[in-house]
Amino acid sequence: MFNAAWDVMLKSELIGVVLLVVCLWVRPAYAEITPFTDKAAHFGLSYVMTDQLVRVGAPTDWAIFGVIGIGLTKELLDSRRGTFDFGDLSADIAGALCAGYLRINLPL
Repeated sequence: MFNAAWDVMLKSELIGVVLLVVCLWVRPAYAEITPFTDKAAHFGLSYVMTDQLVRVGAPTDWAIFGVIGIGLTKELLDSRRGTFDFGDLSADIAGALCAGYLRINLPL
């Protein structure tokens, strides 16, 4: 029915939707979040999401822009309850770009 490229793309989109849901509704178990741990969490989560999307077959540029889009969506939703945090979005972008760069130059 579907060729292999469509199958990979659909799997990648499904993973992206699941990760978006997790990012938007999962809250940390601890109450004390410092600015450093928040940015590290944004960087790490974006890195892992980009890396895993590329591992399942998504093109690297799609994975990078998809994860940045997820981060932007989260910040826009957060801005409805407070302020838009450019630092969080910058950490998301850095994590996605770092993972994309490493996946291109060090394919494992």
